[in-house]
Amino acid sequence: MADPTRLGDYRAALEELLAGAEAELTEGELAALRTVVRERRNRRGGRPATECAEHVHEHVSRIVELLGAAARQLRPRETQELDDLVAGIRPAPELPARPPVRVRRYGRLS
Repeated sequence: MADPTRLGDYRAALEELLAGAEAELTEGELAALRTVVRERRNRRGGRPATECAEHVHEHVSRIVELLGAAARQLRPRETQELDDLVAGIRPAPELPARPPVRVRRYGRLS
């Protein structure tokens, strides 16, 4: 997918990167990947960086690059959704819209 511009495009590209990482890495390496991505996105000076294996670092750099590009084009709420996806938090399914219940003036349902 070349040059994503919308949230759906970035989500699809990120899910593709995460699926590739899940196929290659162990559970411990995936936990390290999530930790290092979060640290690099929320970089604070003076803290030592978490060490990870070189093959994990390759996945981290691709994911952080994609999230950085998304941050330049998307709203903060949308980039937070992508950060949650990396952290393993899946979005809640959307509920179907229901029409509002009309209440009469005297409090009885119609």
